[in-house]
Amino acid sequence: MYFPAAFQVLFLALLAAFGWGMNLRLLSRAGVKVRPVLQLAQLPTTHADIDWVDDGLYGNVFRLAAVLSGIASIGWILCAMSRDPAIQTAITLLTYIVIIFVLVVPRRILCYTVRRQFLGLLARIVKPSMTDPVCLADVVMADILTSCARMFADLFLVGCQFGKFIWPKRFGADLSASQGGLSALVQFVRDRHEQDA
Repeated sequence: MYFPAAFQVLFLALLAAFGWGMNLRLLSRAGVKVRPVLQLAQLPTTHADIDWVDDGLYGNVFRLAAVLSGIASIGWILCAMSRDPAIQTAITLLTYIVIIFVLVVPRRILCYTVRRQFLGLLARIVKPSMTDPVCLADVVMADILTSCARMFADLFLVGCQFGKFIWPKRFGADLSASQGGLSALVQFVRDRHEQDA
């Protein structure tokens, strides 16, 4: 069965999104008001952008993850049907572009609040400020990203694959050599981690 690393990364990220939605659902069922606890109201969004229904948060996360999973599944099926590696890479690249576009589109469609808060949290983590208060949502998002650290190495390799596909003459031999060295390093770290576990 055809299941390349690029789709493994996508499906693991989407599995993490479904897990986050399940956490929010269980917290809501236990009577925890999720938005005030995570301090989502303190994130830089305007008051009109927020739908203040606590129970809607996990539903929006599930809805967004389901749509992105559908896009990833369609891309994976199209790749599995194709036999040409260049076409498979093109389909995979197009799948990534569509998913990134869906996440960053500035329209008020498809769980706009959740997408905006997710991107805002990523921006706050990547570019922290010493003057901004640290919200619990920042800590939880950083913890989730730390848990997905192994996935980022695979994502780097996927980026190398896309770079080699887009600019084959520019990155031909150099990229394959660095990719092989990085693959060996990633495999060493994985083996070491499995031995420690």
